[in-house]
Amino acid sequence: MIIAYHKHPDRLEELLAAVRSAAEGETAIGFADPAGIPDRMNGHQCHIVFLDLTEDGNDILRLAGEMKRADPRVNIVFTAPGPGYGADAMALHASGYIVLPVTAEKIKNELRDLRYPLPEKNVFRKSFYIRTFGAFEVYGNGVPLRFHYSKTKELFAYLVDRRGASCSNGELMAVLWEDDGNSHLSYLKNLKHDLRCALKLLGHEDLLVSSKGGVAVAIRPCVCDYFDRIGHVPGAPEYRGEYMTQYSWAEMTHAALEMERLKKA
Repeated sequence: MIIAYHKHPDRLEELLAAVRSAAEGETAIGFADPAGIPDRMNGHQCHIVFLDLTEDGNDILRLAGEMKRADPRVNIVFTAPGPGYGADAMALHASGYIVLPVTAEKIKNELRDLRYPLPEKNVFRKSFYIRTFGAFEVYGNGVPLRFHYSKTKELFAYLVDRRGASCSNGELMAVLWEDDGNSHLSYLKNLKHDLRCALKLLGHEDLLVSSKGGVAVAIRPCVCDYFDRIGHVPGAPEYRGEYMTQYSWAEMTHAALEMERLKKA
């Protein structure tokens, strides 16, 4: 999904027309009131946002900052009458900056060089996708997967981080509850059941592989940016310095990815 904002409806229609032409028919939704954008993004996977800075530029920059905090890997492209907001756009790590007039060709140039390239063949259209670069998220039919327990998501994230290695109950409890000395075995069983049920609803129950005293995630059926990257899959998303940002235990993998990136630099 692509979102576009311009304060004036007629200019918004022009911006949408250029976006749709450049993006080859991808879904593009327009807003003349920026207040409605966060609600639209909530629960929907949005890869690209075009924001016009011609009027109320500082307010729009604040909105862009909120979007980046909600999803660090959203591509934000600003449109403006001149370069005056360029430094602010760079500070927000924007994907692009278009000086008016906006044309389909200018937008195509930005889409070719997104800060966070779209997954192979617009993977948000697929039924299941695991994102680890940035904040960890699991998508089913383009919508973030919801779990009954908040720690179910962290359990799944850790299994993905372990790349198919079987994890014992003791290891999982030490990670999820930071080895507080208490037994959480009953709670852990509930988390596993919750995860299996959520995956089953999407037809992906086979991703969990149970063994005596352990559980793992099956790598081969997964569509995951991290697995594709380390497997050198053609068109795999680039690692750009962020990995499972909400979990402190992910720092070891993050450091390994960072070291590999520096070697290639």
